[in-house]
Amino acid sequence: MWQDESMGMEMTNLQVTFGGMEMRNPIGVAALNPAIAYARTPTVQADWLMRHVEAGAGYIYISATRPQRSSPAEADPALKWLKIQCPGFADRESLFTTGDISATQFYLDKTLEVMSIIKKKLPKDVPVIAQPHVAGADIKEWIHLCKVFEEAGADGLELNVACPISLVGYEAADPAVKLIEEVNTLEMRTLRKLGLTPSMGEIPEVLAPITRACVHAVKIPVGVKPSAEAGFPKCVALAKLAADAGAKWVTNITSPISVAPPKIYDKGKTPWDIVDFPINPFAGVSGPNNRYQCYKDTVTIALFVPEIDICAVGGLVNPEHCVEVL
Repeated sequence: MWQDESMGMEMTNLQVTFGGMEMRNPIGVAALNPAIAYARTPTVQADWLMRHVEAGAGYIYISATRPQRSSPAEADPALKWLKIQCPGFADRESLFTTGDISATQFYLDKTLEVMSIIKKKLPKDVPVIAQPHVAGADIKEWIHLCKVFEEAGADGLELNVACPISLVGYEAADPAVKLIEEVNTLEMRTLRKLGLTPSMGEIPEVLAPITRACVHAVKIPVGVKPSAEAGFPKCVALAKLAADAGAKWVTNITSPISVAPPKIYDKGKTPWDIVDFPINPFAGVSGPNNRYQCYKDTVTIALFVPEIDICAVGGLVNPEHCVEVL
C-alpha cells in the first residue's frame, strides 16, 4: 500500500513489469488520433498525455508514426467520423472512421517533438512506448524507424502492422509488392486474383521476419500489434510467431473493419450523408462492442502462448472493463 497525498487515501501498490518495462500500474493510455485537428500540435498532444499521467496512467503511447518527416495530410486531414447508437435492449454506441489513411498517422518531425517535450516530464516509472508504422514491408525502413525512436528516448517500441497498412501495389519500386508476391499460399493466391491483400498483421510470412529484424536492431523491448482481422485461432499463431521472433508483447485489438448500418426507414440511404459522404464505405469501428473480440484474443493468447505479455485494448470504455480484461 502507498499513500496518495493528493487524494487523502491509501492506494494499493499496482506496480508491474510488462514487456521488460517497469510500470507503476498496468493501466495506460494511447495517444490522440492525429486526425483530430488539435492533436497535430505537439505541445497540445504532450499536454493531453501528461494529464493522463497526472491522473495515474502507468504508461503512455506515442501515436503510430510514419518514417516521412511530414505530410500534406497533417494540415488538412480528410477523414469522416460517424457515431452509431443502438436503442432498445442494450443501448450501445460505435464510432466509425473512414477517409484518407495518411491523415490517421503522425509523421516523424512532430512525433519527435512530442517525445522531446514529454520525456522531460514523465516520472521514471511511467514508460513511453513509440509506434513505428511503415506503409509496407521494407525491413530496412522498419529498422531505421525503430532506431530513430530508440535514440529519441522511447522505453519500448510497438510495431504497428495493422492500423491499417495497404499492401496492394503494382510498381516495381514498392518493396511490399515483391515480398507479398513471394507468399504463395492458397489464401494469398486467391486474394491476389481479387486485387486484395491483408495487412502485414495477418501474414505470418511477413510479420515474423520484420519483427525479428527490429528486435535485433535495438536494445529496448519490442512488441507487435497484429491485425484485428486475423481472428481465432490465427491470432494465437501470430502471437506465437511474434514471441519466437523475440517480441515481448502483443497488443490486441486494433479497430476491426465493418460498414455502418444503412437507414432502413429512409430507402436504405447511407448514414454518412450527415457528414456529406455519399457512400457507405468500409470503416474502422471503435466502441464498447469491440471488447468481446479483445477478450477473445486476450484469453486465447494467454492460454496458448503464455510466454508473451499481452496489452489489451479495444472496447474498454470504463474502469470495470479494465478490471474484467485483467
